[in-house]
This record gives sequence, structure tokens and C-alpha cells, in this order.
Amino acid sequence: MNLKGLSKCRIQKRVTLLEMANALGLKTAGGYSRIESGDVRMRADQIPTIASVLGLDVYQLVKILFFGVEVEQRSNCDRSNTKLMQKEPTAHAWTAQR
Repeated sequence: MNLKGLSKCRIQKRVTLLEMANALGLKTAGGYSRIESGDVRMRADQIPTIASVLGLDVYQLVKILFFGVEVEQRSNCDRSNTKLMQKEPTAHAWTAQR
């Protein structure tokens, strides 16, 4: 899972760890930080909330997490104004992901 991509996206969108933790019902920013660091597994039911806070749909977030898609932010002020930049996986990378 591309947790570094998730962290990068959150930072680009200027969403704090505490904002994300609050949205997920976690008590502290550290609770969410442990998800991004991989110390705690992200649950499937958290994906829609994380996507919403980042201004993405679930499909876009899944592409970031599992296919290495990067998010380009056009405006620093508007979280919803994003464009996904996909790097097409090679046949080898696709096989390795399975």
C-alpha cells in the first residue's frame, strides 16, 4: 500500500493529522499518524472518509493507495481542485502488485 503517497496527498492538500483523526473519530493526531506510517492497518471502512476529507472520490484514493497515482494540486487554497496524474504501471509492475 502506498502510504507515502497518501501522506504526500494529505500534505499537498494542507490537511492536518488532527483534522484527519477527527474525521475518522480517532482521539489524537497520533492515531492517524500511525495509519499513515503503517504501524496500524487502515480499515476498509475508513477509505471513504479519508477520500472525502482529501476532496477525492474513493476510486481516486484507491488509485493513490494501490497504483502509485500522484495528485497534482492546481491551487493551494482549494482542496477540491485536483488533477490525478497516473503513471501507467508496466506489465512487470502490474504482475508484482498481484
